[in-house]
Amino acid sequence: MAAHLPVTLFEQYMLDDDTQAYPMVFFLRSRLRGRLVREHFEQALRQAIDRHPLLRAVLQDHGGQTTWLPLENETPDLHWCESDTTGFGPRSAQRLDLRRQPGLRVWVQCLDQETTVLWEFHHACTDGTGGMQLIEDTLVAYAAACDAPGTAPAWRTLDDPSLEYRRTFGLDRIGRIARLPLDLLGAFGVAQFFANRPRALAADRPAHAPADDACGGPSTQSHTFTAVEVRRLQAACAERGATINDVLIRDLMTTLDAWQAEKTPHEANPCLRISVPVNLRQDRAAAMPAANVVSMVFVDRRPRRYRPAALLASIRRDTWFIKRLRLGLVFMLILQFFARITRGMGWLLGGSRCLSTAVLSNLGVQFDRLPLRYQGRRAVTGNVVLEQIELLPPLRRLTRAALGVVTYAGELTLSLHYDASCFDSSSARILLDRYVSTVRANSAVWPELVAHPAPSRKGTRTVPSPALAPAA
Repeated sequence: MAAHLPVTLFEQYMLDDDTQAYPMVFFLRSRLRGRLVREHFEQALRQAIDRHPLLRAVLQDHGGQTTWLPLENETPDLHWCESDTTGFGPRSAQRLDLRRQPGLRVWVQCLDQETTVLWEFHHACTDGTGGMQLIEDTLVAYAAACDAPGTAPAWRTLDDPSLEYRRTFGLDRIGRIARLPLDLLGAFGVAQFFANRPRALAADRPAHAPADDACGGPSTQSHTFTAVEVRRLQAACAERGATINDVLIRDLMTTLDAWQAEKTPHEANPCLRISVPVNLRQDRAAAMPAANVVSMVFVDRRPRRYRPAALLASIRRDTWFIKRLRLGLVFMLILQFFARITRGMGWLLGGSRCLSTAVLSNLGVQFDRLPLRYQGRRAVTGNVVLEQIELLPPLRRLTRAALGVVTYAGELTLSLHYDASCFDSSSARILLDRYVSTVRANSAVWPELVAHPAPSRKGTRTVPSPALAPAA
């Protein structure tokens, strides 16, 4: 692998959007039944990080550009606690400085026969899928350390040179030229992104609210749908040709609109925007170590103009085109424009404008086929059982709520990462509970979709809704 890896446009976007108040970090939280053995976990973590160069790299200026320099024999920044200690967690630590340290910290707390591991990733280094890769490798290495010390973990093969994919997304020069008509089509959505003015989620924090999360972790609330509820939701989606993610976007839009109507009744039918990360990995990227291979699209709607069925149909139509035509690649053109024409992304990221009302990031099904033993549908690694995994996407200024979705052991967990300067824990709980109630109601009694049939794979002349703008 090259000693220096140039920073990509998306990675630079994450660096430019990183601030003291809103660091561009995301969290994965794993809950385990049993107590981790520290010696084995430290060994497993060291072995796992050796497989992922960008998670053990620091930023350097090289040849007139910013690059990643992977460090050899890097020991991850690990914090261990075996008591319910106030102030233990990311809030008690300094912000990650990628010129001085790699973009990974791990926080372990062991209480009785339960262990919580909070994985903190700088988003310039990897996306959520890459973060899951590191956790998978750590679990596999931990099992080997516990069950058969000295044996090689049963890892899947990784290929460092494939990190180049994060720059090209599998497109050569001919491929980029062939995409020009699609990029021009996506540019219409970009214009809508700048024309629309989404509203920030109405704050609801009392003046003297108590501090949340005394352990020092991110401010979160979560809910897990049972396997029975997930099967019901899957059946309802399949019946109407929608995906679970389509439904989650629609129901989040509906929930946010009701919240705005209650908190800011003077605003008539505001525009709301949900930021949705899109995974751009293809089969050829299967052996790539942890990295950012993600783009963003934005769902813009004025929900009060739609009946629930019509709102879902419009979202379903847009996501269909985004997936088939890889319209998430248009986002890279926007970053390229700001990087070359305006010499930076400050104009886009600065100012007082709200770029997104909320974030919805869905990592899909995880850890269902690891090379480990299983207890029911839950993975067993060494002396512990992985009970649950959560995703907490990053927050940014005026984007006050970010929801992460992970399906594991047949259950679907929604995790709300909220801005504690705008909401206290009770308000955040109310918001999440309303969202959960909306999802449950719509999976039990499914509205008829009489208009907007799903586009066929061949011969369609329908174009994506201009309200869905791939943008930053």
